[in-house]
Amino acid sequence: MNLSALTSFNTTLARISVTLIDHEVGYVNISVKDFNEVERFRYFVDEDVSLFTEVIGGYLPNSIDIRMQELSGKLRVQLSRAF
Repeated sequence: MNLSALTSFNTTLARISVTLIDHEVGYVNISVKDFNEVERFRYFVDEDVSLFTEVIGGYLPNSIDIRMQELSGKLRVQLSRAF
C-alpha cells in the first residue's frame, strides 16, 4: 500500500514523528519532498518503534510519501510544524 499527501506548511521548520507497534512482518519507507520533488528526508522501519522523532528544516515540505510492503502492525506518522 502506498499513500501520498500534500502538505501546507508556511515554515521551514517541521517535526516528523513515527510509531510502529505490534509489528510482525513487512516494512515501511517514509519520505518528505520539497516543492521541486527532491527527497529531503527518508526513514525506513521494519521493527517496533515506540517513538522516532526528528526536527527537519531548511526547506518547505511539500509532500509526504508512505510506502508499505506487506506491513502488519499499527503505524502512526505525524508531520507537524516545529516551534
